[in-house]
Amino acid sequence: MTTPLLAGDHLGYQVGDAPQLTILRDISLTVREREFVCIVGASGCGKTTLLRLLGGLLRPTEGSVTFRGKAVTDPDPALAIVFQDYGKALLPWRTVAGNVALALEARGVARAARRDIVMELLAQVGLADRADAFPVALSGGMQQRLQIARCLAQKPQVLLMDEPFGALDAMTRQTLQDEVARLAAESGMTVVFVTHDLEEAIYLGDRVIAMESRPGRIGEVVDVDLPRPRNQLTTREDATFLTLRHRLFTLLPAGH
Repeated sequence: MTTPLLAGDHLGYQVGDAPQLTILRDISLTVREREFVCIVGASGCGKTTLLRLLGGLLRPTEGSVTFRGKAVTDPDPALAIVFQDYGKALLPWRTVAGNVALALEARGVARAARRDIVMELLAQVGLADRADAFPVALSGGMQQRLQIARCLAQKPQVLLMDEPFGALDAMTRQTLQDEVARLAAESGMTVVFVTHDLEEAIYLGDRVIAMESRPGRIGEVVDVDLPRPRNQLTTREDATFLTLRHRLFTLLPAGH
């Protein structure tokens, strides 16, 4: 059997003193190379906690996380995390180019080579003409593009995304969905994408993991058999898309 790229084995996570509060219980999952996996569930079900465990930002109180068969116990540059709060993730005193260069500095890339790499990454996310601007001068969608470019500068093998478009308007959100899908396809990067939006999860994912709450656990894993590249209009009108939406809707709490 092929070793999964990223895996969680019977993960549990508890906080507090006795009696402890159980956030996650007995979660096992695997992520294959080049796969786009979406994790969906109601607010408070532990989606963000699970992503932080997979990225090494938190250590499980039960079970283990492995990346290419090796234990994940700390953050790893191969596992890049894109946060929802892009404003706090960016350095306001650095320009757009300077924010991306930060990851190159951490990798030890020679100063003379940085500018070309930065400009190539900014071109990939549509920000080449804003290289010398500061984050405060960018729209929310542009700031999130910048955070993604900085993560790509790490040369990650897995992009872990925590509700990255949740604070954006609908049109910007759809544009960035297509941008991330394109970048993942072109780079061959693996993506684990947390969202509370069922349609976003189906639109982006190869598989959707539906989580249940209190404590957080996996309710069902659904394969998304929709052709790529996907289209914001025709894909969402596809009978398979609508069937999956109905199926996932019945799995999650009323009012989700």
